Amino acid sequence: MSKVLFVDGFKKTLDVLLDFAGLEGIEAIAASNAEEAFSAIGSDNDIRVIVTGIKFGPVVDYGLSLLQKIKTEYPQKIVIVSSTFDDQKTIDRARLLDADSYVAKSEGAEALFKEIKQYLSMINI
Repeated sequence: MSKVLFVDGFKKTLDVLLDFAGLEGIEAIAASNAEEAFSAIGSDNDIRVIVTGIKFGPVVDYGLSLLQKIKTEYPQKIVIVSSTFDDQKTIDRARLLDADSYVAKSEGAEALFKEIKQYLSMINI
């Protein structure tokens, strides 16, 4: 079964995402930084979709660097960027780095999980 990996620097955000995933019947795990994310991706072939934020603590572009590294080393992985940054410049940067999708956190968890389910349904055909 395909899994989702949530990467975010805020534990409360990860807890909410994991709870919501459980309610939606989606198998998911969490990582709080790039090192944990790559460890998980490298050891679990079932991770097919990765959701990352952009800002991790004081480092604003951390998530975009993570996106770029994932797409370089694992181009087949689906990466959804979800962030409070919803300006066009940030969205364009994420797309230039091959983000498969960008969901502003202001759109809510429902919009994010709709996107996740759409990708999972395409993978699991």
